[in-house]
Amino acid sequence: MLERSKEAALVVMYSAPEYHWTVEPLMQLLSQLHRIKVLKLGSFSIDVDRILDCLSSQPAPLLQIFKYRILGSYDPIFSIRPLSNTIFQGCAPLLRSVELVECAFILTSYIFSGLRTLTLKQIEAFPRPTLSQLLSALKRMPDLELLTLELSSRIPENTELFDQVPLTRLRSIALGVCTIRTAVSLFSHLVLPGDASIALCLEEIESPQSFSDIFSAIYKGPDGSFPIIRSLGASFSHDAFSVQLSASLAFKSEYSWNNRNGDIRLSINFRYASNPAIIFDICQMMPHRKIQSLSVSTSLDLSQNFWRAGSPTFRSSKVSI
Repeated sequence: MLERSKEAALVVMYSAPEYHWTVEPLMQLLSQLHRIKVLKLGSFSIDVDRILDCLSSQPAPLLQIFKYRILGSYDPIFSIRPLSNTIFQGCAPLLRSVELVECAFILTSYIFSGLRTLTLKQIEAFPRPTLSQLLSALKRMPDLELLTLELSSRIPENTELFDQVPLTRLRSIALGVCTIRTAVSLFSHLVLPGDASIALCLEEIESPQSFSDIFSAIYKGPDGSFPIIRSLGASFSHDAFSVQLSASLAFKSEYSWNNRNGDIRLSINFRYASNPAIIFDICQMMPHRKIQSLSVSTSLDLSQNFWRAGSPTFRSSKVSI
């Protein structure tokens, strides 16, 4: 079939079978890398070296979308070789979207400079990137619009001398389970548009002051302005606790952590939080408060103490449940 379609651009989607067998069929497909425009791969760690060798053996002049997922649980016997600057022989001029899942990476090659979408999910795989390595990669992606990072909750830090990284076209950034310290360290080095949508999943809460640190790290434009927030939405259940800050007076959709609704400025999902009243601490730490409505969705029986804690903040606001 490959011979009969020599002129056609290829879309290749391959996921290794549940019981590891052979990657020979994939190797045959990857020999046509120069014709592939969409490449989505899933393999076990034992095959990573061979696949990366093949991906580094020739250029990918037509490639636009590249996704690679390492399947199965992490096996320390196999050290996962990082996807590095040799990929595609440094030539993938049309590459616009990259997603890597449990795949170690070094993304400092200029073949990634045209990316519009980047998704990195690496919880178990080694080696893990340091914050400096991550910032070095992002610095080479000035046109990035959508960024999703789900990395180890504690990214190794060594960024004292690192310059700020402007991402002036970014529309949405989602940062998966992380500590407040990691979030502050990352955002303190990023320069984002004032209307970017930001989603955070926080592993722990140290104190109400932590929210002030996050706001200061995120919103540090030349005028130090904080976006106008007109409404706050909160969702509580026995195993989930989330808050969204919106520029509009009402929420237009059901809650979604990584909501790309243009009105949602900041979404925060708390992994471990026992006191719903923390939403009022968040409001108190905002540089200026013009919240006109509060929307609460809950399956819990909120106590009078909850509403008493919020009454000073939302005294003149519309409250709906």
